[in-house]
Amino acid sequence: MSKGQENDFSNLSKSLADLMVSDVFERNKVVIRKDIPEEQKQKIRRLVQDLQEQVDAFLQVEKKEKK
Repeated sequence: MSKGQENDFSNLSKSLADLMVSDVFERNKVVIRKDIPEEQKQKIRRLVQDLQEQVDAFLQVEKKEKK
């Protein structure tokens, strides 16, 4: 997969995830708080970073296996 295709896939995946989360929130009448404590924000950032690293590692393994 070329770098451009990876970026397209990443953007598409993010957009799809955003759409799904928004839909679930809307159906369940979830109100997004604007005043999330800084500690929670940091935990969420770390979680997202960890997930991104796992996805990147998975993609690298897949890329090597295809060669």
